[in-house]
Amino acid sequence: MDIRQPEDLRQLRPRLQAMVLIVLLAFIVLLGRLCQLQILEGEHYTRRAERNFIDAIEVEAPRGRIYDAMRRPLASNRPAYTLWVTPRPRMLVETDDPGKKAQTGARTPLSDAQIAQIAELIVAPMHRAGSQAYGVRLDGLAVIDCDTDDAALVGQMEARFGQSPVHVKTPRGRHLYYRAGGAVPNLRGEGLPVDIKTGPRSYVVGPLSLRPDGGFYHPIKGLLGQDALPVISTALQTNPAPMLTGHRHVELVKEAMRMVELVDSPDELQANLAGIRDDWCADPATMPDSELQGIAAWAWKCRLENRIYRGRDSAFPVLRLALDALRGQANGADAIALLVTLQDQHGHAHGKRFPLDFAAMRAAGLLNLSTPRLRAARRTLEGAGLLRLASNHRAGSKCQTYALTRPSLAATQADNVAPITSPRQGKTGGRV
Repeated sequence: MDIRQPEDLRQLRPRLQAMVLIVLLAFIVLLGRLCQLQILEGEHYTRRAERNFIDAIEVEAPRGRIYDAMRRPLASNRPAYTLWVTPRPRMLVETDDPGKKAQTGARTPLSDAQIAQIAELIVAPMHRAGSQAYGVRLDGLAVIDCDTDDAALVGQMEARFGQSPVHVKTPRGRHLYYRAGGAVPNLRGEGLPVDIKTGPRSYVVGPLSLRPDGGFYHPIKGLLGQDALPVISTALQTNPAPMLTGHRHVELVKEAMRMVELVDSPDELQANLAGIRDDWCADPATMPDSELQGIAAWAWKCRLENRIYRGRDSAFPVLRLALDALRGQANGADAIALLVTLQDQHGHAHGKRFPLDFAAMRAAGLLNLSTPRLRAARRTLEGAGLLRLASNHRAGSKCQTYALTRPSLAATQADNVAPITSPRQGKTGGRV
């Protein structure tokens, strides 16, 4: 058997090798072009491909009219422009140049010319059409939308989610503004005529807007964008333990003192307390409105007289007679500083006794005066009748204690009053 290749096959071998090389080069070129289209310029051609099958088509959606039984129109259609504002001072800049890679996320500030163009294209047509409504995008905000402007319902919402400094009365209810604070409950599922709107895809009509049907959004409390909004208190989603009989009055007084500085009138405070009574108090029918009215009036009086205690964020009284008695002294400034410090620390309890440890006061940062100046200030207060020695020092058991006193300048200046001389000490100020 002859296994040698025929002469014609040996002649075709170079041609076959050339064809294989050509096909291999063609596949390499196609593979390179594929990498260019899919990897290097894939983003550009993806956007161009989307334009081939994505198009914005305006579809008119006329709403049907609603008639009553007498064929009188209850709701009809009326065209109007509405502007929804999302306050973002930047815009995305992309390029269609296939030679450049698109800078996804590249942003540049709006120029004055762009702002003028936006005003010309959007705001001007609204003005010409007479539209006076705009929307607020709730990105980072939360709005409690009450279907009715019921004071008891509003008080219930504020008692549950915290006080809101911005209230807007809507054509049918009220909006309460907060900062977003996580997941919010479904109040409709609880049987309440209230919605909580939040998130970048949620909108509400803004304050001072006038709808085409005449509905006006009237801000009745605070100013959106100026008053600091609290975070909505979603931790209070569940009702607390009921206020049992015998403790209801005290608990309602505490709630009134927490809310009194956030309301505009005693009537609003009483309405809020009524909502708390109906929802949280046991046997609310036995608690009359007159009791709530008394609590609200007392809390409002405390607010007017500046007697609301809020820890360090509160005020305390200093008698002007005391200041007048100290201003003429040589070390009056030191004495006033010591008096104010003592009133701050001990003036809340009448007749309270306390030691005067100047070293401890300086170490605690209450005063930065030297010990001799503090001792002189103490003597000045004693001489003015603003501080008295309550008990003497006893070695090994206790130190001297003092108590604040109220000056009675009118009594000491009377014609029929004279100082009593102590026979033992030989000076005025003895006891009777």
